[in-house]
Amino acid sequence: MLMLKRFALVLVVLVGYSLGVMPAAAQATDVCSRLALPLTVDVAPGMDETQVSLRVYGRSALTLFLAADYANALAITDTMLALQPADADAYLYRGCILRAQGDLTNGNLALQRYTELGQNPRLVLAAANTINLQIDITALIDQTTTVLPEQLTSDLQSPPAIIAELEAAAAIPTGMELAFTEPSANYAESGVGFSNYALENTSGNIVFGGTLTFAPAGETQDLELCGIMGRATVDTGVIEQGGQGLAFTRVPLFVNVGISNVGDVFMIDTYGEGEDQSEIVTIQPPDVDLSAPVNLIAVIYRDLGSLYLNGALIIENTPIQAPAGAFSFVVSSSNNNTRCSISNFWGYALPVTE
Repeated sequence: MLMLKRFALVLVVLVGYSLGVMPAAAQATDVCSRLALPLTVDVAPGMDETQVSLRVYGRSALTLFLAADYANALAITDTMLALQPADADAYLYRGCILRAQGDLTNGNLALQRYTELGQNPRLVLAAANTINLQIDITALIDQTTTVLPEQLTSDLQSPPAIIAELEAAAAIPTGMELAFTEPSANYAESGVGFSNYALENTSGNIVFGGTLTFAPAGETQDLELCGIMGRATVDTGVIEQGGQGLAFTRVPLFVNVGISNVGDVFMIDTYGEGEDQSEIVTIQPPDVDLSAPVNLIAVIYRDLGSLYLNGALIIENTPIQAPAGAFSFVVSSSNNNTRCSISNFWGYALPVTE
């Protein structure tokens, strides 16, 4: 699990109260095959006691379902529905549990109820496909929701091809323009380092990506990160030190995606400098060697962030609050032997119109 600390002076990375995981996109149409266990319970600010309890019970039900302990998993969905009779997740888990027990009739009825209550367009459509139900999810795909391709088929080293594929899928609007390109960059010392690009960018609707190669030293117990950022607020100034003026650069606000030395892929939305003004999503991708070069592509459109790992959608439509800003290549290391490099780093932005 990714645990972050606050880095002083040049780069601020905050620990938020919301850590969660979105399951890697599955290729099967059976909605039950898409269920994956979150690493932590995602508790958003403003939730009441019932909502928090439903999140905790939901994780327990999903844990038991994945362990094939169907009887106890089903009992927990009973508790969830007693707390909130219209809880969508309870019906989703209940439908999958009953189907796994061989009760297709009641399982399908529960999944049908999920299609009526669920708010995730991809899961609602998958549930409908599972029970051969024809539905219209247009109402779920509104101005705050984007349905992205689950797998990019374009050449991941061709930014124009990637943008064209996302445009063709209506995941982003047409008209995005190239903001910058960086053929290669690297960092090989301890501390926090970053290189900033397109400082003049004022668009919050962006797509950026690159291929990261991360080689942590291995002997450190500290968390180390290798990543890229969009919506980066870059501050510069001069501080007095020893009677001399010392220039500094810091990036207090940002959306950071990357990989860590504990095997996580992450997306961090830092939208303020308070201790509770960061949201973090982490995932430990199966069957992906993070010691090998990995390609990351982040899509931020209409204040929703999504992330592709080697072309596969692993984080989808997580809310983003950081304001528009620049792009950065960023490294945090505690060891001089740690190496982080990027190749073919690029960013596109939708022009801002008055």
